[in-house]
Amino acid sequence: MGTVYRRLRDEDLDAEDFVGIPAGDLFPSEQQFEDALVANPDILVDGLWLVGRQIQTDSGRIDLLGIDSDGTLILFELKLGKLSRGSVSQAIEYAAFLTDLEEANMSSLISNSSGRRGIPLITDFRQAFEDRFGRQPFTDGIKIWITLVSQEYDEPSARSIDWLNANGIGIDHLVLYASRRGDSILFDVLENIPPPVLQWWYPPATAKRSEVVDWVRHEASKTDAAELYAEIIDMITSAFPSGRWEPRRANDSLGLVWIIKRDDRRPADGIIIRINNRSPSYVALLLYDEVLQYAPRKLRAALRPFPGGKGLRLGQPHGEFRQISTAAWAEHGASLRDALAYAGAKYARVIAAS
Repeated sequence: MGTVYRRLRDEDLDAEDFVGIPAGDLFPSEQQFEDALVANPDILVDGLWLVGRQIQTDSGRIDLLGIDSDGTLILFELKLGKLSRGSVSQAIEYAAFLTDLEEANMSSLISNSSGRRGIPLITDFRQAFEDRFGRQPFTDGIKIWITLVSQEYDEPSARSIDWLNANGIGIDHLVLYASRRGDSILFDVLENIPPPVLQWWYPPATAKRSEVVDWVRHEASKTDAAELYAEIIDMITSAFPSGRWEPRRANDSLGLVWIIKRDDRRPADGIIIRINNRSPSYVALLLYDEVLQYAPRKLRAALRPFPGGKGLRLGQPHGEFRQISTAAWAEHGASLRDALAYAGAKYARVIAAS
């Protein structure tokens, strides 16, 4: 079985074999990057119908051309590393070329460009479009949405894209942050967002584990959930003082895992605490069964007021995952702190007797 390419899911972040991949280390060439996206178009847009690749214009080649589930024509410009101002202007030139075409010429261009380089053959684009959407294409003229795709965030390009969008140009920027889990390559697809931690997840080989932990806590202190993050860390370390913090890698999260010893003295993941840049005012908390077993009823009752994380079921076999807000913590945090302290005390007795 070959490599599987797909979008990152929240549950991947807590997998033991999850590891980030630095930009530039995954694809040796832009063509291979393009190959992976052509074979897995849902990475870019759910339900995307790719209709063209490397389409010739009078100013260069369009990397990918696709149509989303609403029938919108999307022009994709791909870059392996960072975008540049040239990337933005190049994509606009391509869009201008397409919008200047007559409807019949546009349909012919798509049909003639299909059937190669991984794009299925479309002998009659107008009929194929009508079969999918129940209407003829381009009835209101040829309108293009531009999507720039890269593996690194670039502040000047982001400002240009935001300005164009604010002034009526349909354009966005998808940043594909890569990671690996087993035989799968995962992409976290963020819209024009720089993850606060991405560059640091690849420290030099000389970086010590304690330095990584200190850095994560320092960066967390800059977020909206800084005080909450600190209080939850204090709750965990007070309840299980014999444990230790280790960094938990994730492309867009400030994550730590509290390692405890099992009754056979082997180390095990006990609790994960994480701030995700998609919801920076919340703290994600995952209590593994290694901790839950010492007070399952008390802990689950104390966790009940907090909602489960997006994409993760409550009461998972391996633990309990919750998203904690400052307001919910103010109302229910004391009960959780008491329940965890009770579990910690029972844990200490079990370990001492083993």
